[in-house]
Amino acid sequence: MIEIKNLCQKGILELKMDINSRFENILIKCGIIEKISFDKAVEIIKGLEEICRAGEKIGLYGVGIEAESLLYFISEHSDCFKISTCFDKTIRNYNYKDIICDTNVYPIESIINKDVDYILLGSYSCRKIFNHNLKSLGYKGKILDLYEYLEEYINNHYSTYETLFKTKQEYLKADGNRIENLKRLIKEYLLIKDFINAFRYIEEYIINKFLGYECYLQLRKELKILLDEIEITINNRNKKDIIINWIDAVSYYDIPSFPFLKNKMKEGVCFENAYTVMPWTTETTKTILFGEYPIEGKLFLKENLSVNNVKLLKVLDESGYKFGYCGMSKFAKLFDETVFSIIPYYENKYSGSMQKQWDALSLLCECDDPLCILVHTLRETHEPFVCGEGETLIYFGSTREDWKKHECRRQAECAGKYINNQLEFYEKLYKKNAIVIYMSDHGRVGNSPMDENKTHVILSVNHETIPHEVIKNMFSLVKFSDMIKILLSENNNWNSLTDTYVLIENLDAYSEMSVRDTLSGRLKKEEMLQCRGIVTERDRYYLYAYGKEYYFSNIESEENEIDNPEYENRIKELKKICGNDFINIYKYKKFEYSRLLYENVELN
Repeated sequence: MIEIKNLCQKGILELKMDINSRFENILIKCGIIEKISFDKAVEIIKGLEEICRAGEKIGLYGVGIEAESLLYFISEHSDCFKISTCFDKTIRNYNYKDIICDTNVYPIESIINKDVDYILLGSYSCRKIFNHNLKSLGYKGKILDLYEYLEEYINNHYSTYETLFKTKQEYLKADGNRIENLKRLIKEYLLIKDFINAFRYIEEYIINKFLGYECYLQLRKELKILLDEIEITINNRNKKDIIINWIDAVSYYDIPSFPFLKNKMKEGVCFENAYTVMPWTTETTKTILFGEYPIEGKLFLKENLSVNNVKLLKVLDESGYKFGYCGMSKFAKLFDETVFSIIPYYENKYSGSMQKQWDALSLLCECDDPLCILVHTLRETHEPFVCGEGETLIYFGSTREDWKKHECRRQAECAGKYINNQLEFYEKLYKKNAIVIYMSDHGRVGNSPMDENKTHVILSVNHETIPHEVIKNMFSLVKFSDMIKILLSENNNWNSLTDTYVLIENLDAYSEMSVRDTLSGRLKKEEMLQCRGIVTERDRYYLYAYGKEYYFSNIESEENEIDNPEYENRIKELKKICGNDFINIYKYKKFEYSRLLYENVELN
């Protein structure tokens, strides 16, 4: 580290770094990965452009997480590629920039009746199943498997918790090929950017002096130099960068289970009574971006995100900041070109969150402007609660039935400890220069907007120049942009953002899958229905769109006292503040499936 600081002071070390190329070159040089090109895949895409120009129709089978990455890869290498029709099992509406011609998504069984000359497989992990399904349905067109030409590149640049878990199990077997499995384990930890465990197993390889351990000595040395250079480069930016660490599905009451986050609440400005508006990730994302409520702002209609219509982007732009988004691909694609939104060429439901931290480091090392970067931690604290450690890897949901299972709670606890340590590791690389915000969007169990554990979230602002302060009044995430504005103005008037109450709103579940799970009994119906409410420091009131009312005389109470005459005046007071506006679900196609939820709904 001292040698690198000297190089920096002498002007030998550049302040701007391409950390992705540096990292890749180290892995290739040390024999961890091979140098693989995706030129053949690009060549296929160029051929498909000619098909589109000739008027032939290309369909897409599968519009999940993996398809987001595949379409991003295509969009990076083509200006005129078009998908005429999309097919999937459960999703019924899908769009990706201007690539998709018909945003309706059809059951794959209907493909025979559609005018589709070619079908592109939209899932790497399910492509064999998809291929079989198409043949079983008698599809006579040409099946396009672009992953056939991307497979080597994906295997040399990406890994997932699922792949890692299988490798680790093989490594732990006494009768397995221990050395080869250890090599694979090190590679996969490096590919998911888990340097804590990568260094741990590199040490094991070196200590045992396994064949070729000298390469791992070199690997360890070069990785540590790279990480040191990254830290110095970021700390020499002399910008007041802001890193928003969004840890999904962590309630305020979960903080004791996360020692690092617990310390952050003690160090910085801690909003002790911070609340989400709606306990769902999609709506919370739009709430903090637009600074509007889901019902009044009709946030479900807002898809294009730019400085012209997004409050947070406007606030940052006025102060000369660029915004970076390192999170879910389905949101990243919505930002315009003024935002640094990073989408990987491959990602699935078992991909880890450390890649998002690495992406943030990459932006900090390459951008000249002051940055505000939102880094979204997801699958470790949100369902399926998976990580790079632990004895199990089971896809658990967040229902109360799931959380009754000991295996679910144990796996979630392990994943929580894992990401807690990862956040601490990555913060060390940028905390000296950046203001770091830690926040969450909702709690882990269930979906009820009336559940204190679901709506009471974590929020702290941390930097060595910001004195510790505990804000006791109520704060709503709808004021997130205003908080950033205060942060940039340096007036530290945090209490001006608070009130004696917060408003809660919930939209009707609108996806076919969520509605189906609700009607089957897997999800509780009332939790999936439209409502609005008000939470104060001492009591709560809620009104559902179908007329049902609730009043709880204290935060912890589960007894509905709406008819208790003792609280009649208090309830009238809260009802007036709460309001009674709702979305007319019969007016918007978005809520086509929501209407099924109201069949046989009763007030009692």
